[in-house]
Amino acid sequence: MSRPSQHIDKKLLKTGLQILVEKGIDDLKVTTVCKRAKVNPGMFVYYFKNKENFIDKVLEYLKEDLFESESFEHIQTYSWRKKIEEFLYISSMFVVKYSKLSYQATHSILLNQKTPSPVLKEHFKRRFSHLKKLLEEGENLGQIKLSLPIEEATVMIITSIDAPLFYAYSQVSIFDESSKEHLKDPENIRKRIKAVLRSIEVLDNPS
Repeated sequence: MSRPSQHIDKKLLKTGLQILVEKGIDDLKVTTVCKRAKVNPGMFVYYFKNKENFIDKVLEYLKEDLFESESFEHIQTYSWRKKIEEFLYISSMFVVKYSKLSYQATHSILLNQKTPSPVLKEHFKRRFSHLKKLLEEGENLGQIKLSLPIEEATVMIITSIDAPLFYAYSQVSIFDESSKEHLKDPENIRKRIKAVLRSIEVLDNPS
């Protein structure tokens, strides 16, 4: 008996990624994936066995973007101020690209709930950890004075920057399309990052 075409699994994975970006993990349904991909559900079971395994395979497609959003070697020579701003900008652009997935992962982590994707959970844990280390570095260098404990400041910074990005992709009626575009505009994200950092009393780099 011959194996089914390998193009079918790729078609399902591509469709699954489209749905994850649109709706997030919580709303991904096997029936929806098969219907949109025009693939018999039996082929889904043949290739992926179950929804959990399918989601893990789909998230493999995100690895390149995850790596890029976690790769900060190129900013290590920057001044502390520029380094933390660039770190927050790079990680924010990942949120812009994968808003629903990011929202679900952040929500689960903050509420200490089971995260629908271990891959995303680890990504956001590393994001929190890296920001915390940058804040500690800033304190040691005398570049920052915090009015909050570092753990609280870390959460405040990320949620203050991410929350408007989540609203930009929400169905909340108080935001019209123009306002949503403004929220996710790269230049406005950079301005928001600067404002949030000022709110926790980041000092200008004297150099």
